[in-house]
Amino acid sequence: EDTIELKLLTQKRKEKIIELKTTYNNGYIYQIFIDLTEKRKLEAEAKEQALKFKRIIENFPIPMASCDLNYDLLFTNNKFEEVFGYKMEEIKKYPAWFKKIKFNTPEDEAKHDEEFYGYLKATKSNPDKIAPVLYRQIYNKNGDLRDINITFNLFDNELFAVLEDVTEQNKYIKLLQESEERFKALAQNMPIAIGSYNTDGSVNFINQYFIKTIGYTAEELPTIEAWYAKTQPDPIKRQQYYQHWVSLIEAFSKNPQQEIPYVESDITCKAGSIKTFSYLFSIYKKTVYIIFVDITERR
Repeated sequence: EDTIELKLLTQKRKEKIIELKTTYNNGYIYQIFIDLTEKRKLEAEAKEQALKFKRIIENFPIPMASCDLNYDLLFTNNKFEEVFGYKMEEIKKYPAWFKKIKFNTPEDEAKHDEEFYGYLKATKSNPDKIAPVLYRQIYNKNGDLRDINITFNLFDNELFAVLEDVTEQNKYIKLLQESEERFKALAQNMPIAIGSYNTDGSVNFINQYFIKTIGYTAEELPTIEAWYAKTQPDPIKRQQYYQHWVSLIEAFSKNPQQEIPYVESDITCKAGSIKTFSYLFSIYKKTVYIIFVDITERR
């Protein structure tokens, strides 16, 4: 059996792309003509679209790459070389690129293979399957580790990957976390009540003096709503105070340059006593820091 692809002219002088299958059997020649014109046209259009896409992403500010199903790299953009230092020719095979990933244990490497190759296998039965986002630390050509979020998608037998470099972002987050830890260590034993909560309402810190003065622990005040529920037994006053505070924080978040207003209120402590506090607050990122000044004796 022989198979060849030909360009033929029809009776109306239109060009057709034909796959011709020829079989020889018992002195007879059998030929099958398969019209591939539309298929080849669609393939050419898809190839042109892919080339246009690659020209567009060539100068994207995010590293991007693609490979075929044999894991041969087909494309890397300029940002890829800038971040990782490698030209495509230096890491032609995609599995060789995986050797640049830092794996702490063989189990980590096995998990990576399971996630990556598992996705490719799953797309054969479910082409619409969404790929997982892989967080990996990858060595660049200089030997520096870069923190990378990898998102990828399989399209027309070509695997496209976006490799977002989040190294600086992660360093900033780490500095914030370290600053937060230093704040808590410093505030924990200060002789004044201090607390903080996230703008979603979840309380993330109260110090020892807060517990000593007001009586409630962090476990008893998981949210700002719980704070008002426990310290303002009157439902009408509770709602008024809560709405006032939320509006105040929202306004200050939008315009942090404005003067901090004076705020005070009576609260019911865990032991049942009534105390008056004024509140000094500051907002950084998505955290509200509060100092509770006990002014009960001044009243």
